[in-house]
Amino acid sequence: MKLLLTPTLWKTAFAGVLLGALSMGHAQTNDQGTLNFSGTISKTTCVLNFGDAQSTLAGRKTLSFGSIPTSLIPTAQFQGFVNVAPKQTVILSVKNADGSTCDGIGTGKWDVRTTVPTANIVTATGGTKVLQSDGDRGATPLRFTLDIGIVLQTTVNAPTGNTTVDLNTLSSGGSSFAFLSGPGSNPPGLSANDTLAVSAQFLTLTSGTRTPGAYSVAIPLGVFYR
Repeated sequence: MKLLLTPTLWKTAFAGVLLGALSMGHAQTNDQGTLNFSGTISKTTCVLNFGDAQSTLAGRKTLSFGSIPTSLIPTAQFQGFVNVAPKQTVILSVKNADGSTCDGIGTGKWDVRTTVPTANIVTATGGTKVLQSDGDRGATPLRFTLDIGIVLQTTVNAPTGNTTVDLNTLSSGGSSFAFLSGPGSNPPGLSANDTLAVSAQFLTLTSGTRTPGAYSVAIPLGVFYR
């Protein structure tokens, strides 16, 4: 059965509600207020992709230069050895968790920031910051090499990086940090469909005879959105 309210019944019903409310007391102007509720449902932010479907959500990528004989490493300080160990590159992008095109940030922007301990940074000629091998610097003998380091370079929407990453700014925590997309890239400015080529190139840090040793350094990557 349906209940239809005629205009007369509407007035009666409203009067009943109003009288019921007034019977509880008189409201004062300074006793009134408004309680607002708000919220949104949105897609999750995208994940960092290392250039292949298998690396989505893996969170780790290794750029290997292989084994380099000491005889092929330049003896001069701050010299590269492109012919012996060519530049290694990884392409970074943001994807949905399933590897599809990122649509979780809409028209928002992103960038990748890295934080590097100052103990791993050596200043080369021209002020270029070079990442030295990581390891226990108190160990005897050293289990890693101090003879070489890598220069980080990045370029947006390109197959290789060509602009040196700026590692000059020091945070209060004693670590050097930088956005990878290039100098002055703060706040993040990459669109969802942009890619970021991150390249590493070996550079000698000392001069003279080369001592065998392993090179290894890992840098954390954090994706920032705005």
